Amino acid sequence: MPLDKHPLDGIPRFTVKVLPIVDFEEIVTNAGYARIGKSSASGGRDFVWFTHPTYRRIAAIYEMTTGLVITAYHPD
Repeated sequence: MPLDKHPLDGIPRFTVKVLPIVDFEEIVTNAGYARIGKSSASGGRDFVWFTHPTYRRIAAIYEMTTGLVITAYHPD
């Protein structure tokens, strides 16, 4: 699912399907989220998790070969 399909707590709904990693991390950091972990996935992708003191955590999938975030969602 692209970025524009999942609303994220405390972040205005994305209107784009993908976003550069740097831009995505700036948006979630400015919303008060902090990066808490990362793991490798298949196909040159990484799972990255963010936490927030009040909102649900975010799981994002980064496409490392293109430098894009291809989806982000609340896993709980």
